[in-house]
Amino acid sequence: MDDQPNLNAEFPYSSTYEPQSPSAASGMFSHSQQFTVTGGTFISIMNYNYTAAPSLPSDLRMIPMGDIELRHEIRVNEYTGVAYFRPRERVCVRRIHSANAIIAGRKSRVTVAIYQGNDAEEHWRQDIAKHMSMRQVTWTFSLLICLLMHATRHPNIVQVCGAASSSGVHATLFNDDLIPLQKILDYHRDSHFSTVYIYACCNSDFSAVHRHMYSTSRRYFHASDCTNWIRRLTGRLCAELTPASDNMCLWPSLSELPNSSRMYPSSAVAETITTFINSLTLKQYYNICGWNLGQHRWIALSPDTCVHPANLR
Repeated sequence: MDDQPNLNAEFPYSSTYEPQSPSAASGMFSHSQQFTVTGGTFISIMNYNYTAAPSLPSDLRMIPMGDIELRHEIRVNEYTGVAYFRPRERVCVRRIHSANAIIAGRKSRVTVAIYQGNDAEEHWRQDIAKHMSMRQVTWTFSLLICLLMHATRHPNIVQVCGAASSSGVHATLFNDDLIPLQKILDYHRDSHFSTVYIYACCNSDFSAVHRHMYSTSRRYFHASDCTNWIRRLTGRLCAELTPASDNMCLWPSLSELPNSSRMYPSSAVAETITTFINSLTLKQYYNICGWNLGQHRWIALSPDTCVHPANLR
């Protein structure tokens, strides 16, 4: 009988909170200090956090925030401006900027993604993980993130050249100036053949991204899984592995197309469009128009309607 615990006995319990200790953060009486518990039966339920953001790679270049000079904001669409949100609650704002940055002692032209707001650091780390070939996966990562944990270094995929973090503001730096693909298309919207040429080039470059992602992850990669940029230095498509809402229609080329050149600057495109269009077969031309420029139309007809093909033009 002497060995039985006395549940009515009064005993002191001292707890010291350690921010880095998982048990202190989620255990019984967390954040409490110097208190007394009297009587009762207690069960401690540990809540493990499976949503922790991945750690940054050890070889990622960290740049002082003061070495980044923002030049102007780049608006691709509403999703790129406000990347993460919940109804009636702004969680994280992600904005894209053209910038200069001092990297390895030299000023370089870069494109910077700035993350601010609640959970900004978590989203910042997860987006870096997609581009830095990390394999850390947590239980709550989206399927896209899980698929892209393999090597993503490729000329047609944006390349991270550094990162910065200070006072709740986090930044990812991409090599070179990135121009929204839609901006290039808008510039040529009055020229049908220029538009066909640009889409043909983008389909070809997206094919390279598609093959690369499949070879590293054995998963299919779609245009809706990325934001489409044109890299100023190369004049070619450069995909960012962050989904956009622009509904850009790009498809892996189903057949080999004639050699194409840069899509930027515009003057270089104008010199090659005629040669490129003339080298296409009729089937290749119609395939590009069907994949990228086709529009779906719905016509409601009653069962007894007589339809003449001439009326569908």
